[in-house]
Amino acid sequence: MKNLGEEFVWWYGVVEDRADPLELGRVRVRCYGWHTDNLSELPTADLPWAQPIQPITSSASNEVGRSPTGIQIGSWVVGFFADGKEAQKPVIMGTIAGIPDAKTHDVDSRARGINNITKTPDSTINEPADPYAGKYPTNHTYKSESGHLIEIDDTENAERIHVYHKSGTFIEIHKNGDIVTQHKNGWRSVTGNDQIHVTGNMNLIVDGDLNLKVSGNYYRTVAKESHIRFDGDKWEHIGADTYSRHDEGTDHSCPDDPSRPSANKCENVKEA
Repeated sequence: MKNLGEEFVWWYGVVEDRADPLELGRVRVRCYGWHTDNLSELPTADLPWAQPIQPITSSASNEVGRSPTGIQIGSWVVGFFADGKEAQKPVIMGTIAGIPDAKTHDVDSRARGINNITKTPDSTINEPADPYAGKYPTNHTYKSESGHLIEIDDTENAERIHVYHKSGTFIEIHKNGDIVTQHKNGWRSVTGNDQIHVTGNMNLIVDGDLNLKVSGNYYRTVAKESHIRFDGDKWEHIGADTYSRHDEGTDHSCPDDPSRPSANKCENVKEA
């Protein structure tokens, strides 16, 4: 076998198989000018495995770095033969995008300024409209074969970061730094302490039930007025003493409290 420096041979071709038994990201490529197009004469299974070159930002060692996967069957690739004209050790340097026909384009639509995702902002909370205004070539996208999408959009005056799941769940950072999230069911677990600081106003709207359980003490401090409205019944269970303190001179009772009907007995309190 000749060394690479003795005889350097370029090639390009199309991928026909990616089920690498060694799971190294290798693919089988039919190299034009080197392999016949006749599958009967040269079946896909007889093509040599081509090894992809990874970028220097990926370690490609000890499970560190990005996986060398992503090439699909039908992808056009370019590379060289590490064994020269013996052509048994192909190495892939990269993929080549194209326009196979009038209806097909190999570059993701959103990278080319075409918004093909429909979003419905939540009008209850005045969620801002979809800010997509991407333009080629400043919207940098990564799209998986199932439809997951990551966008880092550098389009002037429309800069965004967008992570989208094919189910419709997404998180998006708008050009002014606002964050919009939409998802289906959610779970959040914090194994240590947690703090939230909101410097402006905060609204919490729950269309269904809201349950709050505190295993320790519960403290609530309101700097100004506190307003509570119950449009239905109110059930309250006090397991121990209740203490209420009012500043001196503060009127803390309604002047005309109505009497409680005898039918409303406190022993009917529902447990939470």
